[in-house]
Amino acid sequence: MGDFKSVYFDASVIVRRIFGQPGALADFEFRSGISSELVVVEVRRSIDNRQLLEPMDTDYLLDVRETADANLSAVQLMPLDQIVLRRAMSAFPARIGTLDAIHLGTALLWAEYMDDTLVFLTHDRQLGTAARRCGLRVYPDIKPADPV
Repeated sequence: MGDFKSVYFDASVIVRRIFGQPGALADFEFRSGISSELVVVEVRRSIDNRQLLEPMDTDYLLDVRETADANLSAVQLMPLDQIVLRRAMSAFPARIGTLDAIHLGTALLWAEYMDDTLVFLTHDRQLGTAARRCGLRVYPDIKPADPV
């Protein structure tokens, strides 16, 4: 993976990393990591939901939570404010859900006002398609979702 100046993380990237799932972007370099503060809720919900479906022993659960906190501490969290919400409510050139619209809106605002070299990191095919159609560089380069 290349050396990206700045990247936007959605929750899928952090969740894959903390659980060591296949395709996790574990060894990439970046100078600036950004995400919506929404990502903290999503990551913690993912851990708790997984614990309910597949109970983890106490030590492993503690390790997962510590790894999540370490990953989240490396990311600059952008506030979920009225500017982001208004951008998330605007039209996008692809169908995406509410939380993904918040992530995409946050990333687009960052790219527009702070750093137009931003790379959008996601494992979510639909979100990646929407980000790409909005003009963002997306990594990894996964097959675009259906055009609907």
